[in-house]
Amino acid sequence: MTRSRTTDEVTLALLGAGFVADFYMQALAYVPHQRVVAVYSRTEERAQAFAKKWNIPRATDRLDDLIRLDGVDLYVVGLPTFRHQDVCLRLAEAGRSLLCTKPLGRTAAEARTMLEAVRARGVRHGYLETEVFTPALVRAKELVDRGAIGEVVMVKSREAHFGSHSPYNWDPELAGGGPLLLLGSHNVEFSRFMLDKPRAVEVFAWTGTLVHQTPLEDTAVMLIRFDGGKMAQVEVNWITRHGLDLRNEITGREGTIYTDITGATGIRAFALR
Repeated sequence: MTRSRTTDEVTLALLGAGFVADFYMQALAYVPHQRVVAVYSRTEERAQAFAKKWNIPRATDRLDDLIRLDGVDLYVVGLPTFRHQDVCLRLAEAGRSLLCTKPLGRTAAEARTMLEAVRARGVRHGYLETEVFTPALVRAKELVDRGAIGEVVMVKSREAHFGSHSPYNWDPELAGGGPLLLLGSHNVEFSRFMLDKPRAVEVFAWTGTLVHQTPLEDTAVMLIRFDGGKMAQVEVNWITRHGLDLRNEITGREGTIYTDITGATGIRAFALR
C-alpha cells in the first residue's frame, strides 16, 4: 500500500460519484485522519461536479490513470454492481488496497473471483457493509455481548422501501437481482453479526413480483438455519410506500431486543435480568 505523506492520515480515492458516493462522503465527515484526494466517474462532467460539491482536488473519467496515481492509500469502490468485479480485479492486479460496496458481486462466483484475486495479490481489502454500524445496532450488539438477553437464538430482520432510485438496479443483467440481493445483503450480515458469525447450513427463500412491472422480484422472504440450530428470518421488498423501513428483532433465551432504525424509537429491550 502506498503511504501518504503524513503517517497518521489515510488518503482515499473514491470510485463512483452517485448515490452511494454521496453517502460515503457524508459519513467520512465524521472519520478522522482521512482525506479524499480524487474521485472517478464514467463522465468527466459528473466527476467534476462531484469534486466541486465535496471539495475534492482531483476528478477524472480515466480509471487507469487514477489506479496508477501516486499518493493514494486506499480505493473505495462505490460503483454499480455490474462494475465491481472488473474494477476490483484491476485494482488487485495493480497491488492497490481497496474497499468495495455491497453487494460484492452479482453472483457468488463473481464475489469468489474477487476475493481470490485480492488474496492472491496480498492487497488489503474489505467489504463495505455499513448497516451494522448504525448507532442502534451497535448499542444492541453491546447489550447482546453483555449478556442482557442471554444467548441469542433467533434474529429477524426487515428492510423495505418502494424500489431503487437507480435504473441499473431494475436490470437483472446489470444488478444480478432485486431486493433479495440488494437489500438482503444487509439483513443477512446483520443476522450473522448478532449471532457471532456462524456458518449457514440451510437456506430457503420465496420471491415474488407483486407490484412492479419488472423481470426481477420486488418481494422476498428468506429463512436461514445456522450451525447449532440458530435461525434467522429475512424480509425484504420494494413495495413499501411509506419510505425506508428498517426493523430488527433479536431474541435471546432471557429477553428480546427490537430496533427500528428509521422509526421514532430506535431501540427497545425486554429482559428477565
